[in-house]
Amino acid sequence: MAGFPKSFKIFAHGNGKKRSAVIVNSNSVDAVAIQQVSDEETTLIEIRYKGLTFSGASLYFAIDRDIERDIRKVEEIKELTRGKDLILSIDNNSRSKLWHDTYTNQRGKTLEEFVITSDLLLRKRRQAFLLLKLSEDEAGLI
Repeated sequence: MAGFPKSFKIFAHGNGKKRSAVIVNSNSVDAVAIQQVSDEETTLIEIRYKGLTFSGASLYFAIDRDIERDIRKVEEIKELTRGKDLILSIDNNSRSKLWHDTYTNQRGKTLEEFVITSDLLLRKRRQAFLLLKLSEDEAGLI
């Protein structure tokens, strides 16, 4: 990918227009691509850092595609990474008051239901903290 120093580890997949990527800018972070679900719009990696191991995914939900297809992709990632902590970064092209938009559209309603029934935690990009679910019983602020 153009514009990033060669020292950065850049994970992006597929031959078409890439709409997702994970960029690691530290040599002390060990990251490995998970190919099973990665494509132009999904990048999944496993990260190891200072004794922690977790998965991270970047996803793009195209506005002209049925959001149910994208939700199935997230479910596939959750199944593949079961038992590991997971951070999802998603450009979901939906509107919802749940993530502080002014209104909720149908895509937003569908995604809200998935978030709630899947026991996911949300973080809006411009908030000053990240809420990370550490286990079934605890969550931490970073």
